[in-house]
Amino acid sequence: PQNTNTRNCDIKQTNFNTVLTREKLKKEHIINELHEKLKKMTQQQERDKDLIETLSEDRACLLHEKKKLEEEINKLRSVNLVSSAYLPTTSVSGAEVSAACAVDLAGETERLVSVATTVEEGRADSAMDASMMAVRESIPVLSEEKQRIMLLERTLQMKEEENKRLNQRLMSQSMSSVSSRHSEKIAIRDFQVGDLVLIILDERHDNYVLFTVGPTLYFLHSESLAALDLKPGE
Repeated sequence: PQNTNTRNCDIKQTNFNTVLTREKLKKEHIINELHEKLKKMTQQQERDKDLIETLSEDRACLLHEKKKLEEEINKLRSVNLVSSAYLPTTSVSGAEVSAACAVDLAGETERLVSVATTVEEGRADSAMDASMMAVRESIPVLSEEKQRIMLLERTLQMKEEENKRLNQRLMSQSMSSVSSRHSEKIAIRDFQVGDLVLIILDERHDNYVLFTVGPTLYFLHSESLAALDLKPGE
């Protein structure tokens, strides 16, 4: 009988050691998985942080380019308006000069009037030719300026669309980074002063676990008050 009891005790001890070893290995496996998961999450957060910084820098550069394009477009529009206003003034001035000269020569003799008229007609033709030449020369310039304005406006529109896409991507990346952090287990650094939390002792790992879901009030069992050094109502 004593040998039987001893054998039974040995079997129980062996079974206990086997179970203990299995639980220990399971616990180590869980801990290793958590460490690996934490490592991957930290690396992902670093990549998200770098990407957010890059997107922010791209957005700042894009806004700067947009501002420069707007300034250049406004400048070209001002030059275009000045050029358009100047050309009719030149033509009118030539006509006024011709009319003034014709009036001044009206009091001369018939021969001088004839000669003056011939000369004046030549001058008027020359002034008209010069004016038309100036207009013809100005038309390609104005057309080129308008084309440049249209090109800049198109570029500005593309920059605005790119800026909008960057803003959407930046917001999406920021929200993704925040959601990935809060989808994992909660850590002390996730809390702020004034947050309501539930503290429970996890006997399996000999560790306290914190739970929180926004401004939700949790209640502790009365048996946990002494272990947490709390008093009723706190």
